[in-house]
Amino acid sequence: MEDMLQTRLLSQSSRLKVVCKELLTAYASSQITPLIHEKLVGLADLLKDTVASAKQVKQDEVVNLCLSLKARVEDFAERYTSPVEHDMVLLNKLGEAVATAAKNRGAVKNDTPPPVSEEASNPADELDEPEIEIQFIKKGQYLFRDGDKAEAAYVVAAGCIGIFRNVDGKNSPVGRIRKGEFFGEMAILDGSDHRRATAVALEDTTLSIVSKEMLEEKMEASDKLIRTILLTSVHNLRDSHDKYTQKARSLRDTLETISLSRHIVGRFLDRIDIGEDGERAKELLKKFDSQFSNIRTACKPAIAQDKRGDQVLTAKEIEEIAK
Repeated sequence: MEDMLQTRLLSQSSRLKVVCKELLTAYASSQITPLIHEKLVGLADLLKDTVASAKQVKQDEVVNLCLSLKARVEDFAERYTSPVEHDMVLLNKLGEAVATAAKNRGAVKNDTPPPVSEEASNPADELDEPEIEIQFIKKGQYLFRDGDKAEAAYVVAAGCIGIFRNVDGKNSPVGRIRKGEFFGEMAILDGSDHRRATAVALEDTTLSIVSKEMLEEKMEASDKLIRTILLTSVHNLRDSHDKYTQKARSLRDTLETISLSRHIVGRFLDRIDIGEDGERAKELLKKFDSQFSNIRTACKPAIAQDKRGDQVLTAKEIEEIAK
């Protein structure tokens, strides 16, 4: 009977691993839907069942561990759309921690304690060693600046990153990086090791970190021809970025490009005195603003149906970035 209970406990720990892997995959691919909340609630229920099984075979260590983890998972479920670093660490190690505790107590009969190596650690302590590193940055916070040492690439899990190039001492917008998109790899792949652009959070943002070591390891393991083609493409992209200006991708982008151009014209007229012609131009800009506002309003239904991702940064976003 005890063997059956022990088998059920190990089966439950295996299910924990599977559910945690599914959740991690969903967060890595930015598929953060209400189903994630359901899975987290189910994970808490599974931990509750594991507690019951562990009590029957008198595995107090597993009981205490699962009770603690259950509370943390329930807390995570309340903010499933915006996890903190602690949450992702929890998912990375939860299944392994429970399995380790269950196997260690069930592997040896007659209450003989299992052998412990010098490298062994408390399963709960393992939860502090994430396999997938997650970084959270607030709106307006710089991820890296032009000239910084490149130590990683990134995937946007939630939020949005703005990319800027330094032009004549000012931050000139290149574009935005949205959920699910990869960036920051060029400085590593081309061997320059230093950033040639600036990245700043346009809103509160969650990032998955791809280490420099991992990228270099993947490159070394790849086919030589593929590696050569990839590096050539990176160098070509470097050259194109030096000449890059924002390109409209969506309908909203097109309207923002018009708005940004109007903004630039207005600033020029404010700085340069061209007499009566300048005053007349300002009056015409006011009329333009009124009509353009009507155009924006009329376009809202079309913008809502446009499936293309936005690329162009707004004038407000650009102004909010420190010079």
